[in-house]
Amino acid sequence: MRPRLLKTFLAVARCRNITRAAEEIHLAQSSVSDQIQTLETELGTALFTRSKQGLQLTPAGATLKSYAQDILMLAEEARAAVDVAAGHAAGAVTIGALET
Repeated sequence: MRPRLLKTFLAVARCRNITRAAEEIHLAQSSVSDQIQTLETELGTALFTRSKQGLQLTPAGATLKSYAQDILMLAEEARAAVDVAAGHAAGAVTIGALET
């Protein structure tokens, strides 16, 4: 399971619409559809059902949503920890200037 697929999955789950999710994450609708299909094939189950209200998570999709959020959060924490261990600077830099 690639993080990119999980990010796309979470966007679709949040938007409940593939077109809106594609706009939100700046991908073509076909790419989002392909990524969801890839994830469903990889997991061997449907993650969404279609309804008049938009896409709805299946029970499997709801389970994946919780894990996907945790996985992506842990990946970010790991990146930050590795940066600290490697001595890379982290954080924001603020630059101020006075008008003369």
